[in-house]
Amino acid sequence: MFDQRPARVSAISRHEFLGLAAIFAGIVWFYGYIGIPPGHWEHFTRKNSDYYNLLVEGFLDGHLGFKVKPTPAMMALADPYDPAQRQQTGETDWHDASYYKGSYYLYFGVAPAITLLLPVRLFTGVYFPQNLATVLFCSGGYFCSLGLFLGFRRRYFPDCPTGLVWLGP
Repeated sequence: MFDQRPARVSAISRHEFLGLAAIFAGIVWFYGYIGIPPGHWEHFTRKNSDYYNLLVEGFLDGHLGFKVKPTPAMMALADPYDPAQRQQTGETDWHDASYYKGSYYLYFGVAPAITLLLPVRLFTGVYFPQNLATVLFCSGGYFCSLGLFLGFRRRYFPDCPTGLVWLGP
């Protein structure tokens, strides 16, 4: 009946592509700068204590929590959720993990561990640095949003000037 596509679908020009590539490179550099501050580059190692790598160790051990177990003194407390009592045991304070029935669990979700850190650990035997994974996921998200933006631009706004295209993403 009606063809809702515009009569003319323009491709991205070389000029637009180079500008968007420079913007993308700048955004990825910024993600790297704030995600991995100077002097804090982590190397791929065979032992890592990042939260998601601890979760990967738990997965490889057959459970959903960290492989690290609380100390017996911590588990013997009357109220293990009371910070004053926990401090007396000398237990490591896991800021972003939940203690439940003798194990620590990460409450942020398992997607990064399953999609990147676990496969790298299984195939290479080394741990992927969590801060580098953050930069990769943020860069991938920006790349996808840029593709979506360019798809909308091509379909609905084919005559949009290059300067506005550069301001879009």
